[in-house]
Amino acid sequence: MSRILLFTEADENRRLLADWLSTEYDVATGDDASALDHEFDLALVDRTMFGRYEDELMERKQDERPVLLPFLFVISQRELDRLGPDLWQRIDAVVRNRVDELITAPIKKAELKARIDNLLNSRGLSVQLRDQREQYRRLLSVAPETITTVDSEGTISYLNARGAELFGVDDPADLYGESLFEFLPEDDCAELAALIDAAMDGEPEDEDSEFTDARFQRDGETRYVEVGATPITYDGEQAVQLVIRDVTERRQRERQIERQRDALRTLDRLNEVIRSIDQSLVRASTRGDIEQAVCDRLVEVDRYVAAWIGTDSATSRDVTPRATAGALDDYLDAVTISASETSDPAGRTVASGEATLDDDVTAAGNEGVDPGDEPWRDAAVDAGFASAIAVPIVYEDTRYGALAIYSDQQDAFAAADEVAVLRELGETIGHAITAAESKRALLTDRIAELEFDVQMPESFLARVSEAVDGSFEFAGMVSTTDGSYLEYYSAPVSDPGAVLDERADGDAVEHLRHVGDHGGEALFEVVFSDDHVVQAVGSLGGRTTGLSVEDGVYRVTAEFPYDVDRHAIADALAAKFDAATLRAQRETERELSSRQEVWETFRDHLTDKQWSVIQTAFYAGFFEWPRASTGEEVAESLGISPPTFHEHLRAAQQKLLEALLDG
Repeated sequence: MSRILLFTEADENRRLLADWLSTEYDVATGDDASALDHEFDLALVDRTMFGRYEDELMERKQDERPVLLPFLFVISQRELDRLGPDLWQRIDAVVRNRVDELITAPIKKAELKARIDNLLNSRGLSVQLRDQREQYRRLLSVAPETITTVDSEGTISYLNARGAELFGVDDPADLYGESLFEFLPEDDCAELAALIDAAMDGEPEDEDSEFTDARFQRDGETRYVEVGATPITYDGEQAVQLVIRDVTERRQRERQIERQRDALRTLDRLNEVIRSIDQSLVRASTRGDIEQAVCDRLVEVDRYVAAWIGTDSATSRDVTPRATAGALDDYLDAVTISASETSDPAGRTVASGEATLDDDVTAAGNEGVDPGDEPWRDAAVDAGFASAIAVPIVYEDTRYGALAIYSDQQDAFAAADEVAVLRELGETIGHAITAAESKRALLTDRIAELEFDVQMPESFLARVSEAVDGSFEFAGMVSTTDGSYLEYYSAPVSDPGAVLDERADGDAVEHLRHVGDHGGEALFEVVFSDDHVVQAVGSLGGRTTGLSVEDGVYRVTAEFPYDVDRHAIADALAAKFDAATLRAQRETERELSSRQEVWETFRDHLTDKQWSVIQTAFYAGFFEWPRASTGEEVAESLGISPPTFHEHLRAAQQKLLEALLDG
């Protein structure tokens, strides 16, 4: 039941009104301000009480907002007569915007009740509207998107909890009265202001551009958002409600996807270039040709603006260029690159033997390193470089320097697959250089002959030579297609079984076979599980021409190109084996015979499998009579079937005869 407050001065009028209304309403009376402290739904106020308690009445009405607390102003006809002809102006001056209805007494009961019911209905509607607004606010407060209300100037009057998170405040009310534009970069303010103005003007939304892109900034962090605007009335004033979607994570995912696409495109292009490089490596005959071909091909990749290959020497830690491509001259002239941890990526890779990635050349590469100790970075920026990578050029344990590549984009080498491909390229270059150097050592008429002593008393051959009291001599080596090496050694032993019996579980020997006997010498076929001396020499670009094992010492004679860094060779062997010393070095001349020309023609026409088969058959005594090894035994050593062995052998023999007899 609605409660009516009779706030009048005349007791008789109060009693009459109470009698009329008490049957349908809960009636309360009052003649001072204390009556306004209690709950009521409507007040009947006369002129005297209104004039006396106007401030208290207005304060009570304001406290009820946004719910309507109706005041019904009662004035007697006698008072109206006293006010004269300008009465309505005088009444209006008193009650305008302060009371909701005005009645004159006397009044009929039915009319009074109708007036009261009308005002109570209005109050009921305002209660419903308040409840709906509160429900709407609660929904807004838990909405997953930022919702804020602003005026035409962008001043915030409402912000939900999600918005507080976006703007970095604990209480949304902390931003009431603040300008939304304070959180936007200047470039985005005009577009958002236009969106707000359009909403204030009631312009219809364009379905194709319902949301406008913007950026919000807080504490140095940028959040990417989409903003939609709707015109509303808020607290009786025209306003704009903004729905702000935080799309930062989506943008980051989109950028990541685009970077991945760019990386894949670069990787595809890189793979094409590497295939071209592989073809160039096959055609290249010297190390210099190989290195220059690699650099030239790499700068064909869109994001690669420069590439070079450099190496240090035994006497200097400075990394000097051997081949360059792209815009490098100014950069290399401006810096001195050394093999150190504060150097350009090429220098760091030469020093460590590991790949070096620098996604941003403007940032310090090593924690705790003074930027002044890395002057190469300024030179790189001046040259237009933004990121760089260097990979070691290596074959087994032999280092040939580093390949460095530069891009004008940051994070150009961020893709793990791309880095892996470039690492593999470094190994491919190392293998090609080794092959070219080995071939040059074999074919050149000027060679360096180096003689080493390698102390390996615990090795299998050293131990066996002591046990059988005989020296093992190197007879040859074959590289098989599965990556292993068949090595052949002869020794003056009468009981080959004694050598086989000496093989122990701890020896690095995967395979050992007595091939046969010839001239009082027993021939053995060995596959070592670890790199052996002969393999190490080969990986350094040399060719073993002699090796004997006696008293725990390997005496190795090998041929290298005459201009090889001999101290680097010695250092590499010493690093691999505990004790290796260079005993002698000689430069010799040799003439290329017609036999050598035949060999070159013959070898160039053989496949790797055919070459491996014919070498193994030769060293294993397959061509001797009687045969030291059968075709089945040679095939087993090579890990192939007997028919495959004979197929490759016949093809190799055919090509040998063609090289000898044609023309």
